[in-house]
Amino acid sequence: MNFSFWNSPDALNVVVNVIDYAGPCVELLIGFIAWRNWRKATDDVRAKRGEAAIVVLAIVAALLWVADTKLNHRLSILQQTEIGNNLGKIDPNNRPVTDIIVDVTLVLKGQVTERPNRIGPGASGFLWLCESNMDICHFGDWTALRADDYEPYTKIDTRGTNRGYDIHFHEASLGVDNFARAGFTPSMVTNGVSALRIEAYFIPRDAEVLEGMAQIIVNGGITKRFIVPAQKTSGNRDFLSIIARERSP
Repeated sequence: MNFSFWNSPDALNVVVNVIDYAGPCVELLIGFIAWRNWRKATDDVRAKRGEAAIVVLAIVAALLWVADTKLNHRLSILQQTEIGNNLGKIDPNNRPVTDIIVDVTLVLKGQVTERPNRIGPGASGFLWLCESNMDICHFGDWTALRADDYEPYTKIDTRGTNRGYDIHFHEASLGVDNFARAGFTPSMVTNGVSALRIEAYFIPRDAEVLEGMAQIIVNGGITKRFIVPAQKTSGNRDFLSIIARERSP
């Protein structure tokens, strides 16, 4: 083999030229390899970040679903409660008392000589709503109901010819106003009243009641019935003063 060329100056020039031209290519190759490794590493990081993001999103979505479910459940309970409260307000038994009347029918023994005088300005009588204790006949504070007039009739049956009266009692001044201010409802009245004290100023005290009945009507519709057992006036009243008892179911 002839080594004379490599010992010549031309050989040195060739090597220098090869290095000059090959150097950038080598650098480019090294750079490409480095870029490939960097890209792969970046993709791996992005992939890991993507997986982590998916996990985080899944956790957040689950938490939101749980919160939404609980919120909807709570809203459902609140809506049902509100609907129940509204229905309770609509229920006639739970509305404020605006009107109270009591219709009383009495049958008295024989013929009655009515008293010419009356107590009060044109009043035929008064009626009080009583609780179970007959000493408490001011249910709802001032609750006397007033009768302005009455309708007499004759009742003939096996007991003979007797005298009957239909008496209509209505709220006196401030009576229902006190009910309303106290927050009374029809159910509170019908459940709380167990007796009625009836005073008829036009009937003498010696009159004898054979039977009778009474009915409370609240707000024009809610009713409760009472019976008037046979009795006479007790105490020192100059007029008929009797008690109606709660009617058994």
